[in-house]
Amino acid sequence: MVNSMDIALLIIVIIGLIGTLFPAVPGSVFIFAGALFHGIMTDFTPLSWPVMMILGVLFLCGWLGQYMIAAAGSRKLGASRYGVIGAGIGLFFGFILPIPGGILMGAFAGALLAEFFFGDQELRQAMRAGIGALAGTIAAMFFEFLIGLIMTAVIAVRFYH
Repeated sequence: MVNSMDIALLIIVIIGLIGTLFPAVPGSVFIFAGALFHGIMTDFTPLSWPVMMILGVLFLCGWLGQYMIAAAGSRKLGASRYGVIGAGIGLFFGFILPIPGGILMGAFAGALLAEFFFGDQELRQAMRAGIGALAGTIAAMFFEFLIGLIMTAVIAVRFYH
C-alpha cells in the first residue's frame, strides 16, 4: 500500500534525478535528503540504516565526483587554476541568467575569460581551457546522473523487494 510519505519520496527522487542533469544543481543531495526524511518519518522502514549508509556513500561520490571530473576536464586541456575558478563562476552565472545553454556556456565562457584576462593565456589556449571546462562539465553531469540512477535503483529495490 502506498502512503503519502512514499509519494513524497518518489517526487523528491524524480526532482533529484532531473537535478543531476544540471551542473551546479545537487541532484544526488535531493535524493539522499528525501530518503533520509522518509527514513526519519517511517522509522527507517523500508530504508534501513545500512541502506541509508549506502545512499550516503553514493551521494558523496556523486557530489565530490562531479567537481573533480569538471576540474579534471578543464585541466586536461590546459586550464590553470584561473580557468577552473572561472568555469565555476561561469557555471553559477549560467545557472541564474536566462541565456540559452546557460550552464554549459557559462562554464565555457568563465574558463575562457579567466584564462585570457587573469591567466595571461593567448586566445587559442584560453579557448582550449574553455572547451576543457565544457567537456568536464558535461562529463560531470553524466557522472552525477549515473550516481542518481544507482541511488534510485537502491531505493526502488528496497520498496519492491
